[in-house]
Amino acid sequence: MVSEPEMDSSTSSVLPMLSAPEFSPAKTHLPDISIKLASNNYLLWKAQVIPILRGHGLLGYVTNDISCPDSTITGADGTLQPNPVAATWLRTDQLILGWINSSLSDGPFSQVINSESCHDAWSVLETLYGSHTRDRIQQMKGELQTLSKGSYSLEDYLHRAKSLALSLRGAGKPMDDDDLIVCILRGLGSEFDPIVAALNARDMFPSLEGVISNLRDFEIKLQNAKTTSSNVAFYTNRNRSHTKPQGSSNMRDRPGGYSKMKFQGRNKDTYNTRPGDNSSRTKLP
Repeated sequence: MVSEPEMDSSTSSVLPMLSAPEFSPAKTHLPDISIKLASNNYLLWKAQVIPILRGHGLLGYVTNDISCPDSTITGADGTLQPNPVAATWLRTDQLILGWINSSLSDGPFSQVINSESCHDAWSVLETLYGSHTRDRIQQMKGELQTLSKGSYSLEDYLHRAKSLALSLRGAGKPMDDDDLIVCILRGLGSEFDPIVAALNARDMFPSLEGVISNLRDFEIKLQNAKTTSSNVAFYTNRNRSHTKPQGSSNMRDRPGGYSKMKFQGRNKDTYNTRPGDNSSRTKLP
């Protein structure tokens, strides 16, 4: 912590800065942003950045509510001295600027490459990508209204719905949970009709997380049913392939049996007795 220098009344201009939230760049590491800013996801990017800056007491740096103090102050002896508070502010500002730059894709980064402070960079990004916020909000609302699971997995489908809702919240236009649930249920495939009907039959929807939990449980039941059906079909076909055809058996293959042979002559059949018996009967016309 930087000790507060002795100041007379001529140094009162720096006092407001001393009340700013204390922040140590050397001890604090800002977390990485999972989704980098591109030309079409400003609201989603902003929704990640704002809470982190606010949580560390740094949002005022990008909004210029915590501005740079004078670089020098007047000491007790009346001479100008470097302002240690200004040095701390500069280190913090540059940390935030570097962190913001690391969260940008190539296109947006090229727009702020000459920015010297985090507030400058923030203003450029807000001007370039935040000016389309109203159109983007309408677009996201339309995407939610026409959301369809299609061939996507349930998890991917739910992630898409929640991402759009999060972006709307970040833009200051949060969607009611019940409205989001309606959008999610409407876009599910016909295989989810039983659980959709059960949820719609209730007087009130469960919480959003409760609905999502019900959908996940139902998907597991669907997968188990498909697996069971597939196993039954497999074993049925397997048993059929191993079953011997039922038909007339050859008498000569049976111990003590008889075999019937037909002569080449006219209507003459001979019947052989059991093996080892030399006697024979001939049937004459």
